[in-house]
Amino acid sequence: MLDWTLKKDFQGKHYILANPRGFFCRYADTGFRTKWCGFWSPPVKHIEYYAYRLKSDSEQWLSWEDCTDFILNPWGAVHKFKTSGFEAAETVFIPESKPVLVSFLKIKNKGPKKRVSILLEAAVNMRRKNEDWHARLYESEFNEVRNWVVVKTETRPWFTAFGVGKMDRKISISFTPKNQYREHNPGSVQRCFLPGDYEVSFDMDAGEETEVPFIFSCSSKSIDEAASGFDSGLTGWKSLLESKIRDSGPRKQLIRTPDRDLNKAFLWNVIALRSLIHESKQGVGIFAGLPWFMEFWARDSFICIPALNHIGEFELSKNILEWFLSKNIPSKIDTEGNMEYGFADTYPLFILALHHYANCAGDAGFLNSARRDLISITRDVQIDDGLVIHDPEKTWMDSYQRGKSALEVQSIWARVLRDYNPALSMDIENKIKVGYWNPNTVYLQDSKNPDLDDMTANAIAPVVLDQLDGQKVSHVLDKLQSEFSTKWGVRTRSLKDNDYKPDAYHKGAVWGLTTGATACACFQHNRIHQALGYLKSMASEMGDNAVGASAEVLHADTGELLGCGMQAWSSAMFITAVDEFLFGIRPKTNILEIRPRLPDEWEYMERFGKRIRSRTLDFMIRRDHSRLTVDLNFDSAPLLRMRLILPSNIKKMIANGQVFLGNTVEMELKKHNSIVALV
Repeated sequence: MLDWTLKKDFQGKHYILANPRGFFCRYADTGFRTKWCGFWSPPVKHIEYYAYRLKSDSEQWLSWEDCTDFILNPWGAVHKFKTSGFEAAETVFIPESKPVLVSFLKIKNKGPKKRVSILLEAAVNMRRKNEDWHARLYESEFNEVRNWVVVKTETRPWFTAFGVGKMDRKISISFTPKNQYREHNPGSVQRCFLPGDYEVSFDMDAGEETEVPFIFSCSSKSIDEAASGFDSGLTGWKSLLESKIRDSGPRKQLIRTPDRDLNKAFLWNVIALRSLIHESKQGVGIFAGLPWFMEFWARDSFICIPALNHIGEFELSKNILEWFLSKNIPSKIDTEGNMEYGFADTYPLFILALHHYANCAGDAGFLNSARRDLISITRDVQIDDGLVIHDPEKTWMDSYQRGKSALEVQSIWARVLRDYNPALSMDIENKIKVGYWNPNTVYLQDSKNPDLDDMTANAIAPVVLDQLDGQKVSHVLDKLQSEFSTKWGVRTRSLKDNDYKPDAYHKGAVWGLTTGATACACFQHNRIHQALGYLKSMASEMGDNAVGASAEVLHADTGELLGCGMQAWSSAMFITAVDEFLFGIRPKTNILEIRPRLPDEWEYMERFGKRIRSRTLDFMIRRDHSRLTVDLNFDSAPLLRMRLILPSNIKKMIANGQVFLGNTVEMELKKHNSIVALV
């Protein structure tokens, strides 16, 4: 099934709903247990928590004590409750384009006709993410025209509003002001504001069912924006829900294999990656992670761009690249427009991302327009003793200093320089092959810092970028399997490293980034079973922490969540591993290269809705005894040649009626293409 359904098996699991203007974080049992929970319109949090009291013959607060079921769909979440005299469920979703949250209760009267009331208690805490307790004061007002409550900060134009939406019956609405401040401690002390009790009352016949919608709208700009969002939900919440259901989900970005968990994980990683698209007043980009990485990190963005290309988000990829280029390629941009520069891998990752986009989208014009900047960047690279110099404190492992010769930085630069300075690229690659190789550990050193002898997962980079010979590749992948692999994925450090700690951010914990990258490396070198194991680890984690999302970092011994529950590059690496390395679909400058790696135990694998430049591809490969059948169906004929590379045991292929000897065929593509490969 596409949804995630939990029945009393909540175990601290949470979920995140998002659109480009806001996000909502909450626990599956309805709890708001950390300071990151609530409703945000970045960079400002607005709703700390809310709760409903259902009252008729008796009264009951709908809470985690009575929550029996949780269902997460691509469009929203449903909580079901055990109640006296009623069937009750809450559905919550965020419409597509505004900082608005809709929560509606669906209740069915199981008894005789009665008067029913729903009381909403909403706690406001308008703050930036780096604030905890604050003494900010608020003003609140109940407006009888919209029947909404508006809360405003005294010193800033920040607004939070809530009220009931249109119902299918006559209702009574009352508001009892409180204007109270309350302290609570969801992991760190917070101070929130309770404007008052908002109550909706109505009659229900025996067996009758109704829906009670509540609209939350916010703005850190103006009351007009908050009003516009509220009004869109006031009368149109049902149509907003219908639109959300229709437009949400994978949008035909599907895979089908015998492994249903992988199929589901691919879909939800597509959904998660799209959920992290954010429209700030500075520009549109990808948040590094939610709920707390509400910034546009260059490293994370550029690692995500291949995945965005794989799922056809070409316009977004280009917008991100143009935005960073227009700002002289900063390493980080926050939602207020503040920037940082000088991270170790910003420039080479930008260049790789731009080339990837140009190949996938067929946008040679953008690449050519940026070429002068790219040449300037590669000319200005600083070299010392044959290696690229970088800031020792600003690699992706920024929790400790690694020296000026981090392995993955050298590897990425060497790959970039193949196209801009081949001689220098070859020199760096030779340094990696020889100078970084430690014959005692049969593994690559993490840097050339003489004070460090770390064995880290950064050896993945030269493996996936084809910078080692075959024997050393085997040693590295063997070591990654024996000393780095866990039930949850790939550690950042070897078990045998002196500084290894299973819960240390960069000294032993498991990352989605390292796990996904190792899967890519294994597929690249035909370690298909090992690669699938890593993808399965990532897939299984998606139901454990942030439901339906891939985590940033986990405890290597327990799988406990140590970082963000929804991390952009974790989802991106899963998508890239599947599309570019399992299915092997790689658009290049003048040709579409496909090198599928069909596992021995699979009889088929299929990819639907794959964007190839301006065309859409459905790709299928099937095994039938001693032959493989490959079908490529486009929505219209692409202006591309294809190079298909199948396993080396293939002796002959019949492609669109033509016979080719060997395991490789190169041909012009038609709208429908069929290839039969014989052993």
